[in-house]
Amino acid sequence: MMIYALIALTGAVAWIIFGKERPRERVITETARDTGLVKKSEPGVRQALAQRSTILIALAVMGSWGLAGVMGAWLPTYYHEVFGMPLEKASSVAAITMGTGIVISIVGGILPQRLGRRKPFLIVPGVFMGLTALCAVLFNNLAVIILMVILFGIFSGLQIPTLYTLPFELPNATPRTGAFVMFALQCGGNFGAFAGPLITGYLADLTGSYLPGIVIFAVFSMSLLVAGLMLPETGPAGRKVSLNVRA
Repeated sequence: MMIYALIALTGAVAWIIFGKERPRERVITETARDTGLVKKSEPGVRQALAQRSTILIALAVMGSWGLAGVMGAWLPTYYHEVFGMPLEKASSVAAITMGTGIVISIVGGILPQRLGRRKPFLIVPGVFMGLTALCAVLFNNLAVIILMVILFGIFSGLQIPTLYTLPFELPNATPRTGAFVMFALQCGGNFGAFAGPLITGYLADLTGSYLPGIVIFAVFSMSLLVAGLMLPETGPAGRKVSLNVRA
């Protein structure tokens, strides 16, 4: 934990000492009212945080990170107590999700660039994250369990690069408004990851089963699907189609 904290602290201090900022530029838009250019100020914090795209992204991350937090916190205990799996083995099986997610995050950063689209990398994980999570806890078969935790890791990691790219590609986005959306994304995601395991544990104390909490957050993870369907396509291919339609 100290090593992890020191890495973050070193990066923060290095940014303070060596980082450089460019002067903030005002957004300039051309309107049909006048023949000249009309200067328009960037939206404030409240406006940026209240826009629909910001709310959709925050809820998407809250749902997906909430389910990931639940699986990471309770999956080994569930396998040990419900399936009778040795705790060491249960922890090793659950850790497959994390290892798979790390590798697939790299793929999730390359594929959107190659395909030029962002929405599929929210829609597909939004459909399958909850489904694979449920399959991982409903079937007491080691082969099925390993397959499902691998797939869960794939769909959990596939979305991450796209989610961190979207705030800066949204229509009329600027570095400043993108930072506001990133703030909402981190708050929503961290709240989901924090609350998910607590709610699941509380429901387990009430009902004697971890399934109610897992099912709730598996359904909530579909907020990623909703965001993928409702957000605009910000990838290069989508922008080209939009420009051609306007033309």
